[in-house]
Amino acid sequence: MSSMLKALLALTLTVAIVPVVAAPAHASPLDLTCAVGTETESYHPGLRLFSQTVTVTVQRILSSCVSVSHPAVTSAVITVSVSAEKSCLDALPEPSTGSFPITWNTAQSSVFTFNRTVAIVGGATVITRTGTITSGLFSGATAVNTTILPVTNPLDCLFEPGLTAASGTSALVLS
Repeated sequence: MSSMLKALLALTLTVAIVPVVAAPAHASPLDLTCAVGTETESYHPGLRLFSQTVTVTVQRILSSCVSVSHPAVTSAVITVSVSAEKSCLDALPEPSTGSFPITWNTAQSSVFTFNRTVAIVGGATVITRTGTITSGLFSGATAVNTTILPVTNPLDCLFEPGLTAASGTSALVLS
């Protein structure tokens, strides 16, 4: 089974399980599900085995969104750019806590404040951000954003230009 197929299977299982496992008994029902999405990360300069100042730009495009309270919402874009000391051994684009803006297809926006966990599943990196929409559309909602990045070729880290990009899948659930 290819690593991308494994990553898609893991994302599907995560999206199916996360709302059931993460939601306490008193939580509101699901309000928004964006089960299909992509994440593209670019690194400038490319990531190497040694640490250097790198600008990491992340774009998550979430599509096929379905919302109970805001039916006009069908997609979203999340763009994050961070400059920090990074290497192939520490490529995650954001700290373990933080926030980022979400721009909806309706031209409205939200801010998602989160805690991040990372797990390696079948060789893929599974990043789960759990938190709250702290402002804008869906304010007060509990949010879970899951990203799966397949294994990259470690040889890319050895020589110039280094690892310059990575891509995977992403999903968002609000309740």
